[in-house]
Amino acid sequence: MNRPTVVMGFVFALAAGGAGAEPIQWTDGPGANGHYYEYFSTPKLSWRLAKDYAETLSHNGWPGHLVTITSIHEQVFVEQQIATQGFAPASIGLTDNEDYGGYESEHQPNPRVDGWVWVTGEPVVFTAWQEGEPSNTLNEDYVRMATHGGEWNDNSNWDTDFIVEYELVPEPSAFGLLAATTAGSLLCGMRRRKRAAPGNRA
Repeated sequence: MNRPTVVMGFVFALAAGGAGAEPIQWTDGPGANGHYYEYFSTPKLSWRLAKDYAETLSHNGWPGHLVTITSIHEQVFVEQQIATQGFAPASIGLTDNEDYGGYESEHQPNPRVDGWVWVTGEPVVFTAWQEGEPSNTLNEDYVRMATHGGEWNDNSNWDTDFIVEYELVPEPSAFGLLAATTAGSLLCGMRRRKRAAPGNRA
């Protein structure tokens, strides 16, 4: 086992021992999605480590990831029910770092949306930036939520609290599987016909 793997395992073991309150399920009010949310305060982890750690977690069989906030209703729920469990800004699953599929948002036509990506690949359709944010003051690629007030700001890869969301990953539908199978069969048939056409060598 190489040294980075050992360090990662040690960090994750510490994080597991420092989990905060039990996950809270969002079941009431507009937009309620049934997902669970959990606040982690110790030990502090960088955004990158928090992302990796969140994706090793599960609750009731549902996999975890850094929280993604896609509506004003979810923002209000996380702000009022989850973020207030901590005393420091907490990482959420938004970044404009190229390593995660984003691109530099500064100088884009809409720097509050352009370049930013959620860790789940969900579209960025809602934001709750503080006034003057994102600022990219120190080449800041990672987003944190204020624990009181709930607004967002971009930061460097600093150690901090973080919020994890647990959601059920939907299984492929029967229709989707049928469509994929049919498309594959059609493609194979086209290739066979092309190889068998006059003038084509086997």
